[in-house]
Amino acid sequence: MNERPILFSGPMVRAILEGRKTQTRRVVKNLEMFGDEHDDGTVDLADVEVHWTETGHSGPGYYAWCGEYPDEGSEIIKCPHGTVGDRLWVRESFRLSTGSQGDHNGVVTFRDGASKIIYWQDGHRIHDRYGFIEKDSPKAMRPRPSIHMPRWASRITLEITGIRVERVKEISVKDAIAEGIKQVGQPYIARNTWVLRDFRDLWDSINASRGFGWDSNPWVWVIEFKRVGGDK
Repeated sequence: MNERPILFSGPMVRAILEGRKTQTRRVVKNLEMFGDEHDDGTVDLADVEVHWTETGHSGPGYYAWCGEYPDEGSEIIKCPHGTVGDRLWVRESFRLSTGSQGDHNGVVTFRDGASKIIYWQDGHRIHDRYGFIEKDSPKAMRPRPSIHMPRWASRITLEITGIRVERVKEISVKDAIAEGIKQVGQPYIARNTWVLRDFRDLWDSINASRGFGWDSNPWVWVIEFKRVGGDK
């Protein structure tokens, strides 16, 4: 079993804590070699047509990029987020509480070794964690983006229960809800429209600026998970 970090936005952290989010979709990277290159050098991945199949001989979590017809020259791609049974520790925005003290070496420590930490999604609630952050003490309480969260500060651990590959537009209403999208309590047709629209808007808010918007319909890793420990 391996452990890897994974980033989630504040609302998605809250959805995990509330038990509403059990899936995440992440863009499959490095597929440019399979797309059609235009005169300006850009590659249109929306036109890529492939056949995905999980490869038993390479172990779970490996997928064969087979193109239109499977053959011995098929590319083997491994999910960078892990495989079934691996664990993901969640990185989220946070800051240290005002209970911190700096020693002579500029290392932020806490009384009895208990590090007080505030998760941005929780407002002013203070949690007890154990560890330290090597930063200048005058700046110790500033907000910190999720990418800088160390392992000891993470309060959420997830276990991967399933991995598959699909186009992002193939998502179902059921899976959009498993992504953390709230239902609107309307009849099925209306729910179908609103839930998928809300997921589309969420997807674009994260991925459109990076060239993987909803309209481009990128290939995605669909990672299913369950929470296995941590604070609330």
